[in-house]
Amino acid sequence: MRRWIAYSLVLIGIVILAYPKASEWYNDKQQEKLMAQWEIGETNEEAGQTALEQYGGLTTLFEELDAEDTELPSQRIRPPRANHHRRRYLPKAR
Repeated sequence: MRRWIAYSLVLIGIVILAYPKASEWYNDKQQEKLMAQWEIGETNEEAGQTALEQYGGLTTLFEELDAEDTELPSQRIRPPRANHHRRRYLPKAR
């Protein structure tokens, strides 16, 4: 049992010591990937323009849905009153 605990502690120590180096390696890879995208010409301006176009399409869609909504407020389903269940299930007071 003691040997298992000792091996576990050594392994945990190695992981803790290796984390900063592994994190640095991962961040370097992400930076290289971003630099490659930037060199190709994939900029945030293009992504922003695409997002604006998609947002414009959604705005148009919502406006069309609002125009189709001709339901009167009196026809909408009303939520139940707050304490309606108490009257039904509690016995009447004598």
